[in-house]
Amino acid sequence: MNNLISIKKLFFLSFCTIIFLFYFSCSSDESNEFIESDPQKSSSKEIAVFSIPNQTKPTEFNYSTKTILITIPAEQDLTSLSPYIITSKMAKIFPASKDLVDFSGGPVNYVVTAHDGTQQTYKVTVVNLPFYSKNILSFKIDGQLMPEDIDNVNNIIKISIPEGYLITKLTPTINLPPNTTVEPPSGTRLDFSRALKYVVTAIDNSKKQYNVLVLKEPSACGLVNDTLTFNNKHYELIKEKRTWEEANTCAKRRGGYLVNINSQEENVAILTKANSQIDIKSDTNNFQTLGIIDPNSAPHIWIGGKKEEEAGLNFRWTEDSDIFWGGGSAKNGKYSNWSETLLACYNQPNNNSGGAGAAMSIADYYVFRLLNPIASLCLLYDSTGKWTDLPLNTPLFYVIEYDQKY
Repeated sequence: MNNLISIKKLFFLSFCTIIFLFYFSCSSDESNEFIESDPQKSSSKEIAVFSIPNQTKPTEFNYSTKTILITIPAEQDLTSLSPYIITSKMAKIFPASKDLVDFSGGPVNYVVTAHDGTQQTYKVTVVNLPFYSKNILSFKIDGQLMPEDIDNVNNIIKISIPEGYLITKLTPTINLPPNTTVEPPSGTRLDFSRALKYVVTAIDNSKKQYNVLVLKEPSACGLVNDTLTFNNKHYELIKEKRTWEEANTCAKRRGGYLVNINSQEENVAILTKANSQIDIKSDTNNFQTLGIIDPNSAPHIWIGGKKEEEAGLNFRWTEDSDIFWGGGSAKNGKYSNWSETLLACYNQPNNNSGGAGAAMSIADYYVFRLLNPIASLCLLYDSTGKWTDLPLNTPLFYVIEYDQKY
């Protein structure tokens, strides 16, 4: 009997529960407080977020034209990018967020499908930031021995200069790509006795730093005996006997040239220095103060004048395109200081023994010569500081002139 009563009670409670649930599910005024009805399908199909790793600035959205523009670094590959995308709620997009996409061919169409099935196409363009080269194209110093070594990977520039150059006062000329600047600027005189830093800045304000090393290249020639500064130029006296061509080559190797004398004052300055440093009797060969038979053996030093190859006695300085002597007289308003004889029978230059190089006498000497067939005595008095033309293969001391050292 008790079991029957319990079953009846359980049945009654179940019945009441069903009635209760049915009542509230049918009540339109109160049902929204508990159970949401099926919403109306949305037509929203916007792209809220579209980003790519490492992009250089915020994404540019143009909702009126339905276009999107993203800029990434110059070196980043466009062919395999994985954008992160957020669309309107319940909308779907193709290609999907984080899909790998190739943007190298131009705009890519992304289609957003709303919940109600309507669609909107967005054109997405990804471009590399313009590449502004910051590589130094050339870094020149007057007289450098060889082309500069520019390492654009490790950002190091190395330059070799002659041993005779003053490394503390060098003025480089720097060639740069368009729309770039360098600090310190090109044309700035600096001390290169230690490595210097140069910073190149592109138009986008990106920077690249170089370390510049200037190295003195030891010269295989040129034992510098003494130096001289005159009229803002620098000179070296080399007590090392060389032919004219050897002396000229050594001068260029050291960053200078055989001295070009352009005034009486310059001539005297060089002569004074030579006389103070060269022992006439011990440093020169076969010299006698009287009775020299061959004036070529007298004490001279090479200077930078040389006879032109064509016929005649036209002389030109190594660093000048115009002749300074020709036809027995000075030319083009140039200075000259050739030796003259007492009787004008042995004036210099005279091409004696094939003389083709200009040399300066550093001591007085006298020559008595019997001239045939006139059988007269010609007296040659070669005064100190005067010039003589000597064979190019004569070994002499020499003087190097520099424009860049000071």
